[in-house]
Amino acid sequence: MDVPSTSRSGHDGLDDGAFSIYNEMATLESALEFNEDTSDPYAELLGLVDAQVEFCDQLLDIIAKKRKQLAEKKAWLEKKLDHERGLDHLARNKVPVIQYLPPYFKDENMMCPPQNEEAKHKLQYTTFDPLTKEDKK
Repeated sequence: MDVPSTSRSGHDGLDDGAFSIYNEMATLESALEFNEDTSDPYAELLGLVDAQVEFCDQLLDIIAKKRKQLAEKKAWLEKKLDHERGLDHLARNKVPVIQYLPPYFKDENMMCPPQNEEAKHKLQYTTFDPLTKEDKK
């Protein structure tokens, strides 16, 4: 099988465009020339095309599996993110109301001194409304 030379010195005065076309034609002819071992040259080409189709099918299967794995990973990450956002939201909203009610002086254990008689009476017979001001004495 003769492969034409690609050196510029042996192109016999042809311009560059014609030389490249001649080169491609010579390569195609040598690739498609009749093989004496087989009686039908198209059967060999058909086998090559079938092999390429099978190879492409295998690649498509691999790509489909990878896409499925990535979709599962994405769903898992989104679920985890939603869960973390929900926990963060609950942590921000869980503020004990007791800390905004009197008495305002409490220690680190949320303990306060015992109430006097007036505070006990007020707690027992009235409801606390944080929007109303208490009368100063």
